[in-house]
Amino acid sequence: MAASKNSILNSKTGKSVVVAFDHGIGGKIYSPNPRTLAEKFIAAQPDGVLMSPPLINLCADLFAKYPKVVPIATLVTLVRKPVFAGPTQVFDFDFAIEMGARAIKNILVIGQADGASMLENMKNTAYLAQRARQKGIPFMVEAVAWGAQIPADKEAAPEFIGQACRMALECGADVIKTTYTGDPKSFKEVLANVPIPVIILGGAAGELATVFQGVRDAMDAGAAGVAFGRNVFQSENPTVMVNALKELVHNGSTVKEAIDKMK
Repeated sequence: MAASKNSILNSKTGKSVVVAFDHGIGGKIYSPNPRTLAEKFIAAQPDGVLMSPPLINLCADLFAKYPKVVPIATLVTLVRKPVFAGPTQVFDFDFAIEMGARAIKNILVIGQADGASMLENMKNTAYLAQRARQKGIPFMVEAVAWGAQIPADKEAAPEFIGQACRMALECGADVIKTTYTGDPKSFKEVLANVPIPVIILGGAAGELATVFQGVRDAMDAGAAGVAFGRNVFQSENPTVMVNALKELVHNGSTVKEAIDKMK
């Protein structure tokens, strides 16, 4: 693992609140001026922000103003609909560092229909882990079960999430971002076999109480934090939303306390 792996994690709590703002690479969601949005949630000082290397460079002054916020470069993207394609590396590791990245993220997808694509995805993940270690920066792997061989209603199944996390660990991840299995018991069982920090992804924006309850349950099961995108940047107040997530992750607050933070 990279010597500085804990830089994505809060030095006091060992947990992490990351804002996933790398959706634009895949063209999944249109959003207003990304610089304007970034100003709002970076001001709340999450532990990290996932961005493309060019967007990290565009926000260089914000990361300089809030140096505890780690810019995490996403090098790989994919397309899930109408047909799964990828993950494909679109940015070079060295370019990301030149743009100001202080951590790197890759995507590892299990259940791909094409075995050769799965092998290439694993090879690329392991290669980036080696580069991150050489550079002494944290390496995050988004380990997910989005391949065509896995039914949509099984993408959060513990057996698949456990497999994806194990593969990410074996390929050299320092921190894993993955899908919450939906209940604390099964997620705790997954985490018991993954001896590195695991944070949960957010997915589509949802009802506040439901989202916060999922975070609370995952944290109680042993998660190391969250990496939320749409639930942050599509919220009415991204700054307040990040602060509420920090309450849940770092302070162990209840769902009600987090909701009160939003008022």
